[in-house]
Amino acid sequence: MLRSVLIFPQLNDRFTINRIRQRYDDLYEHIAPHISLVFPFDNELTDETIIQVVADVIKKQQQFKLRLTAVSGDPKNGYVWLVVDQGSKILTELHDALYAEPILIIEKICLISRMSLLHKVYRNYKLNNS
Repeated sequence: MLRSVLIFPQLNDRFTINRIRQRYDDLYEHIAPHISLVFPFDNELTDETIIQVVADVIKKQQQFKLRLTAVSGDPKNGYVWLVVDQGSKILTELHDALYAEPILIIEKICLISRMSLLHKVYRNYKLNNS
């Protein structure tokens, strides 16, 4: 079964983000705006084991703030995201710490600090109301 490790941040402007996602994101109804710490992986570990490993890593980190500042992405492959400005270093540290866990032996994917906004973008998309 494919699993990921995600952060679901508290957002000041969730309404606007969800309005954009509802219009363009095929996964809008299935997953909230999130930040991926560990990208999808497949292994035989139980959910409880994975949760314990993640909890052990994140409990070392104090609560932190995120600031999302710009829209970026890879529209050709169907991804648009908000770039993390404040908090990027901490996200990278958490990402690296999770990938360093022997129990989560998976292919490491470089982290770009971002919050997923759209997962499938239509070729001629517009992010305005026109």
